[in-house]
This record gives sequence, structure tokens and C-alpha cells, in this order.
Amino acid sequence: MDETTVRDLSQVLDDHLNERLKRLDAKKKINSILHNKSSATVIRELCGYISSLSGKAKNIATVIVVMALLRRNLDNVSEIKEVIELHGLVGHLYGGLYTLLASDSELLSIKVNLTDSSYENKYNYLIRFFDFNYWDYIEVFEAAKVLSLVDSQKFEMLALLDKTKLILLNMASHHLSVEPSKKLIGKLLQDEDELKQNIGLHFITRSITRCIQDIEYIKRSEKLGGYHDKSIRSVQRTLKTALNGCYTFLEYCDKRTHIALLTNFLLVHQSTYPVAFARNLLNSEFQSEFIYQISNTGKVKTLKDVAFLIGLISNTPAINEENKRISKSLLYMAIVNIIMSFIDDKKGIYGWDEQQSRYIEFICQRLPARCISKLRAHLTNKDRSLMASKLDEMIRFQIYLEDKRQHEIISGIINTIDMLTMKPAIDLLK
Repeated sequence: MDETTVRDLSQVLDDHLNERLKRLDAKKKINSILHNKSSATVIRELCGYISSLSGKAKNIATVIVVMALLRRNLDNVSEIKEVIELHGLVGHLYGGLYTLLASDSELLSIKVNLTDSSYENKYNYLIRFFDFNYWDYIEVFEAAKVLSLVDSQKFEMLALLDKTKLILLNMASHHLSVEPSKKLIGKLLQDEDELKQNIGLHFITRSITRCIQDIEYIKRSEKLGGYHDKSIRSVQRTLKTALNGCYTFLEYCDKRTHIALLTNFLLVHQSTYPVAFARNLLNSEFQSEFIYQISNTGKVKTLKDVAFLIGLISNTPAINEENKRISKSLLYMAIVNIIMSFIDDKKGIYGWDEQQSRYIEFICQRLPARCISKLRAHLTNKDRSLMASKLDEMIRFQIYLEDKRQHEIISGIINTIDMLTMKPAIDLLK
């Protein structure tokens, strides 16, 4: 083992990572460079080579050789773990992975561009994507897996420091099969980075999500008259235990983060969700933070989201510390304000059709009368300001097209409101 060997291995890895070299060709080149020596022999020779190097050079050489061995045989994790531990190279493997993932080294680093910035709901980002560059950098993740097996504390330190966040993301997606410790989850939930907070949420709600899926499966099977081997009581007991564990972890968070995470979870799991989460959002301690999530974060994207929230609010009791009912008026007004902002900002509702009509009907059936009056008045005033007349069509056609669409949406909402408010009178005439 010498500098030339390490440099040649580094070049093969670089060519493979940048898709200049196919997997099988990379394996052949690595075997050629290492003369088909066993992993144990290569690591032993590595120890002799790095004995005279500086600390950082030792780290870089170690991680390059380990990744090359893993690229040669991805099933070799256990053997490499043993020889790394045997030769006392754990610290150097950590240092090399740190240089690769957490430093700004020009010599050895990975640069990725995550798309989470376009998601106000970071939990939605996590569950929408399944592959976070795992297959692109699999030798990196397998090297990290080796580190987790020899020193879980160093691995978790690396996961927190990793600027790419790929280790945590691939743990969340189950590609990197390493279970987080309670300590790591606590640190994620307290981190200032929203994506890390939501990775923590993902870890603490895995069991809850599985229970939700089981409940949906049981209900679907029973509705279709099919067979299922699950007991809903057993699932509900598991769910209760999982919820208790989840709340224990959420105590790590401040109020805003606590409610932000629950809101994120509920907006993703709209069809079936833990009633306990909804009760938490509406109680007197957290209601103002829930209103903030609805009104100020941009997480409520569509009328479907609004319909889900109004259903949750109307079906869930709001109580104070003495277990007495409290008002939901500010929550209902937040719902009205969201709909008005959709209209004012031309977002959330992009056309009027039967589905949008059903959402609005569902929403208005649950809003208090004064909220509906405010919404109707706002829509009427907004409609008057639109340029959707025949004259506008002739002299300002582009503006006319946009405003005509808005007019159709506003008219659709107003007609739905009027139909609902007139319905009791019509019923009396029958």
C-alpha cells in the first residue's frame, strides 16, 4: 500500500460516483489495483502505510480504502467492521467520513442539492421521496454503516454534523438500516434545522404510521368482505403505547416546534389520524400555536387541506386545563382568513369545478354564521374590483383572462354560500 495505490483507488471511486465508470468496471479496476488481495490484507497494509502520515491524511486514506473495498463487495460490511476494529482504525474512519460529509474540503467532499426548501411541510418532503442519493453514494453509506457497527456514538455524531444530511435522510427512508438512539432523536427534535426536526418526527411516529396503515387495511378489508388476520383492538393498544412514546419525545420541543410537527403529520395523514393529536392542537395551551401554523406558515396549500382542517376543528373538542370547553372562534376565523388569502393571492384554488364546490360546501356547513358573513362580504368586494367585463376583454385581454377565472371561483363560492343559507327557508316551504 502506498500513495499511488490510494490515489488510484480514489480516482476509480470518483469516476464511478460521477458515472464515468460502470459498477462492474469499477470492481475490476479496484481488484486490479489491489491485486485481488483480501480485505484483511488490504487493511493490514493500509495500517503500515498510514503510520507515517499526518492525522488528516490518515483519515482520508482510510475512508478511500474502506469505500473501495465496499465498492468491490457491498456484502463485505461485517468483515471490514472486524478488521477496522482489530487495527484501531475507527477514529480514522470517522475522521475520513467527517471530511467527506461535514467539512468544506476541496480534496474530498460530497455536494448535494436537496429540494426540501420548496416544502413548507418538511415531513411531507420526507415521506414523498424514498431515495436520497442512496444508490449514487452507496459505498459512502456502507462505510457509515461500518462506523455504526463499531462505534454508534461516533456514527450518530457524524449523522448530526453531516452537512449533506444524507445519512439521516437515508436512515429515515430505511435504506441505511441503522436505528437511531433516543439521544439522537432528542437532539434532532431540539435542532434549529426544520428538516432535522421532521426527521426526528419521522422516527417517533413510525409505529403510529404503521398502526394507521393497519387500521385502514382492517376497515377496507371489512368493507369489502375480505379476510384479514389483524385485531383492531390489538392495533389500538399498540397505537396507544406508540402515542405515549411520541409525547415523551415531544417534551424535548418548545411549543412552536411541538405544534408545527403535529400539524405537519396531520396534513400528510388526512384520511386517518390519531384523535389525540387533534385534541392536543385545540387545547388552550397550544391553540394559538395551531392558529399560527394555519395562518402564517404556508403549509395549507389547497381547499382539500382547508376542508380537512375544518373537519378536524369541528369534530374535536377544545378544552382548557380544567377540562372545560373553550371557544373555537379564532380557529374558525383562521380558516376564513386562509380562504380569503387564497382569493387575494390567487393561490390554493386554480379553477372552479365540482370537487372545489364540494370542498367549499363541506367547509361552509361547519363555519359559524358570522364567519360565513365575513367571507361573503370579502368575496363580494373582491369581485367588484375584478376586470372581467366585456369591455375588459376587448382592451386588456390578459388581465381579463386572469380575472375571469377569479370571478368564476368567487361566484362559485358565493353561490354555494347562498344555497346553504337559503336551504333552511326552502325546507320550511316543503
